[in-house]
This record gives sequence, structure tokens and C-alpha cells, in this order.
Amino acid sequence: MRAIAELRPDLVILAQNAEHLDTDWATLTARILELGARDVVVVGPSPMWDPTLPRVYAMRHMQDRAQYVSEGLNTDAFDIDRQLADRLANLPHVRYVSLLKHLCKDGACLAVVPGGDPFDLLAIDYGHLSPKGSSYIGRTLFKPLLPTLLGGAR
Repeated sequence: MRAIAELRPDLVILAQNAEHLDTDWATLTARILELGARDVVVVGPSPMWDPTLPRVYAMRHMQDRAQYVSEGLNTDAFDIDRQLADRLANLPHVRYVSLLKHLCKDGACLAVVPGGDPFDLLAIDYGHLSPKGSSYIGRTLFKPLLPTLLGGAR
């Protein structure tokens, strides 16, 4: 918070690994804006697999090399994503970004980074993004959004 007050950034991006519905987003984002940030982006949960994406992929998809994987996917994250989007929908200068809407379709989520090696997995364990997975999300989701986020009028 001290850095936000000192720097007064145009944009603050918030993300966390778990307990999305336990965070008081209204109070947190209001405080960030009060300290001088112009806008806040809250990033929703990422796809998570149990036990891990590499293990699920190795056990089920080494032959078919599926791009999207539903086995082991934590489906609770989809409900959390919807609830979080609803909670943030009317907060001023706050935008919600759903990773699940970007990465998932028909109950399965992207497991392999498009355009790379067939075994460049999106996540290195149950849900932490791989370097190539992070780069993919940055290029395909956040880079196109940045002009809108940074150019928005107050």
C-alpha cells in the first residue's frame, strides 16, 4: 500500500492463488483507489488440476495430446469465478478479468500452450503457470487489454 501511495500508478493488478471469496474486494480496491491508483484489475482463479496437470496429462493424454483437459479439473473454480465477477461488477474503476473464460471451454481448460511444443504445459503443477503458460496469457489476454485499461477515462 505504501508503494501505491508513493507511485500513484495508473493501474494495479491484483491476483491470488486461493480464497478469492474470502477477500473483501470492495474495501481493498477502494483503499487502493484512495491511495492514488486510477484503476484496479482483479484477476480470477486460474485452472487447477488434481493431482497436477503434468500428472493428469502424462496418465491420460500422452497419446492423444489433447489441447484441453477436463480430467482432474477443479470445477469449483467456475462457481468462484462467477461469484467474483458478480461481486466486482459495479465497483467503480475496478475491472474483473476471468482467466477461466479465456482458457476454458465446454468444461475443459487449456492444458498445452498453443503454437509450441506439444508438451509445453500451461501449468507446472496443480495450478501454477509455467513460464510459457504465463507468456501465453500475457500475450493473448493482458496485452490486448492494456490499451483499454490504461486509456480509460476516469
